[in-house]
Amino acid sequence: MRIFQITQSFYPVMGGIETYIDNLSTKLSLRGNDLYVITRFFPSRSKNTRKLKYKVIRLKEIKVLEKLKFKNFPHFYRSVYFYPLTKKLVSKLNPDVLHFHSRFYFTQARLLKKPTIFTSHTPYFWYWKKIFIRKYFLDSFDIILCLTKRLLNMVNKISSSRAVYLPHGIDTKRFSPNLDRNVIRLRYNISKDEKIILCLGRMVFYKGYHIMIKSMPYILEKNKKVKLIIVGSGPLLNELKSLAIKYNLQNNVIFAGRVEDEFIPLYYAGCDIFVHPALKAEYSPRVIFEALASGKPIISTYSGGVVEIIKNFQNGVLIKPNDPKKLSETILDLLSNSKLLQKLSSSALQSALNEYSWDIIINKYLEIVKSIL
Repeated sequence: MRIFQITQSFYPVMGGIETYIDNLSTKLSLRGNDLYVITRFFPSRSKNTRKLKYKVIRLKEIKVLEKLKFKNFPHFYRSVYFYPLTKKLVSKLNPDVLHFHSRFYFTQARLLKKPTIFTSHTPYFWYWKKIFIRKYFLDSFDIILCLTKRLLNMVNKISSSRAVYLPHGIDTKRFSPNLDRNVIRLRYNISKDEKIILCLGRMVFYKGYHIMIKSMPYILEKNKKVKLIIVGSGPLLNELKSLAIKYNLQNNVIFAGRVEDEFIPLYYAGCDIFVHPALKAEYSPRVIFEALASGKPIISTYSGGVVEIIKNFQNGVLIKPNDPKKLSETILDLLSNSKLLQKLSSSALQSALNEYSWDIIINKYLEIVKSIL
């Protein structure tokens, strides 16, 4: 089966959407399918040294139009400008299915006369008050893949298109509790009797990493042998470093910066608790699935799609956002309760294996595709 994954952004740009498409395309290719990722050209950055299991075709842009900064204009322009280029590819390669990863491609979905799938990777579009606009977008596609059940219910109320719940998949071999736990301890000279708290993601305000840092003084009052490792980069990195200095946490907070993708699983393997202190609703954060597959106790906030993934005190713990004191108390409670830690770890791993393994997700995906051929 030949499938086009059509997206406005892809490697070398790194992010949740790009990783999702890469994983999906790789797993489908390993099942004998012929996968193409159709995306835009990134000047001076489009060379990729990674060995891919699928083909990538990059469409060149119009530089003058790319520089215009009107809200959403580049996205809309690309979807229109890329149509004749994509049409040529469709005529030449004759794919069985077109899978779109941007709502702005609704025109292509309507005009290319092929079975279509659309995955919405962000939730904001679905809160538009103008229902008829949302319905027009949604009705352009044969299948709407919903990463959360909340979105599934929302789409079913608006569109006549078939909505299907299909969550993120996770590679349960790459992220595993069987990886060496000592690599990270050796890397940062952390002793075996010290506990490691891990945060991982982009350094932006809504991720809530400043709340985690503010919780550390409370934690260290009760337990001096706790280290916090924060992995990632972003606009708030220097501000977070300054905050750690303000609270005199230089010896207990480690900023790992941007870490190469191949080493990320080792950070999960090395930690004792994974914390995701988001301040606002996040759609379906990939880091939660990675922590589950790594068999790690998870502390997250009641935010967005996380509440569908984490069952409180079963495969993780949920708390209210923006509360450093409560976060510190929750961390200390878990660290002092080895039986609960073990229960959360075991249940987290079983959630990944039984619900979110890529093998399970790919089987469901192929059934969905076959239903529209």
